[in-house]
Amino acid sequence: MPKIMPSISKEFVELQVPPFNSYVYIQTVRKFPTSISNAAWAGNSMKYLDFSALPELSQVQKRVRQHYIEMEGNCALYGRITGFIFVFAPDRGTLLDIEGNVLESVTGNFWPQALDVEMTPDAVD
Repeated sequence: MPKIMPSISKEFVELQVPPFNSYVYIQTVRKFPTSISNAAWAGNSMKYLDFSALPELSQVQKRVRQHYIEMEGNCALYGRITGFIFVFAPDRGTLLDIEGNVLESVTGNFWPQALDVEMTPDAVD
């Protein structure tokens, strides 16, 4: 007699990308953490500043300046902070220096969040 196996719906089999939320990606001198297991345990949260709603650029600039000062210019497991990317859309962001000054607009694959981000400067017309 054949066994009948329960079926699993597609929603449980396929990975679902979570809904987008704006965030700041923290750029550092090290591309990979000094301890991969510690970074994994923390969900790599030390590389991101999350926002519950889309903030104004001035709020982001203030937050990155405060973060840089509070962390004394360092990011746990990654070393010295070199800049920030304010990601306001899954494929668009603004590159900021350590003082929160706007450097340029960038495009890339910023969502879902990953260990590192790949970006390209926007073309200037």
